[in-house]
Amino acid sequence: MTFPAGHTTPHLVNLAVHVVFGSAALLLGIAAIITAKGGPTHRRVGRWFLYSISVVLATALIGLLVFDFRAFLFVVTLLSFYDAFSGFTMPEGVANFPLPYSLPAGLPLRRHRHP
Repeated sequence: MTFPAGHTTPHLVNLAVHVVFGSAALLLGIAAIITAKGGPTHRRVGRWFLYSISVVLATALIGLLVFDFRAFLFVVTLLSFYDAFSGFTMPEGVANFPLPYSLPAGLPLRRHRHP
């Protein structure tokens, strides 16, 4: 097996972890979509999805900040984090009020609903 030129062992390990957990997140995300919303299986699979996507996002940040920074991928990483995080906080924010820890990230994007 040949490795791409310029890739160190830590870079390749980071990439391998990113791919493995990304594949797991993809499968877990599909499982969460096809299970009954709000049910115990949906919540359990969704929690494992969040763990997996957190590792994916952490390895993406490591890859961008340590090995090869690309502005476009940095923005994609931030948007992916917000998307996963907002999906996790949504069931808790049923009163249409952001939770204190999601307020700084979500306030600019929050839709106001009028009664």
